[in-house]
Amino acid sequence: HPRESEIAFWKEIQLSHTSIGGKTISRLKQIMQYGKFKLTTTMDTRIVEDVLKLYVTSNPLANTENVYNLDVLRDIQSNIVLITPLMHEDKDSSKFLAHLQDIITLANLVLQLHCCGNAFFMDRTLEYTCQNVVSLKEDINFLRTLSQEWNEEILQARKENYYLNYYTNSQILTIRI
Repeated sequence: HPRESEIAFWKEIQLSHTSIGGKTISRLKQIMQYGKFKLTTTMDTRIVEDVLKLYVTSNPLANTENVYNLDVLRDIQSNIVLITPLMHEDKDSSKFLAHLQDIITLANLVLQLHCCGNAFFMDRTLEYTCQNVVSLKEDINFLRTLSQEWNEEILQARKENYYLNYYTNSQILTIRI
């Protein structure tokens, strides 16, 4: 028979998971209704955490927004994975998790193109809503192809102009500007 201290411990765990679950479910609903991912690059962008942000209107009447960075998004992702077995609204959570994974992939590709010196991604913002989630596979495939073609173009330019190899892409862009 379990001791009273064990029962109290498990009740405390259940309570904490319930409160985390409730917060996560309400946050997920708000994200799905009012969320907008922005993938932004500037001249100072160096890491994916600088690229990806989620903007969620917390009060539509007051027009206030919460901004979530990649660390917070990964925390939300972990919470969703933990509480999914307890949720009855599994379709929203699975849609959001798949969408988030696609957005992170896109952010990495945008950053890769930015760091490789693709002028289209030097100062750019791409927006994706969380409402009416659509597959981003076409965008991902397009950016992968663009990245491969761009890297081949850079490699060819470095072969033809040997002295370019002494400089990084960002240094070449600085010289060019």
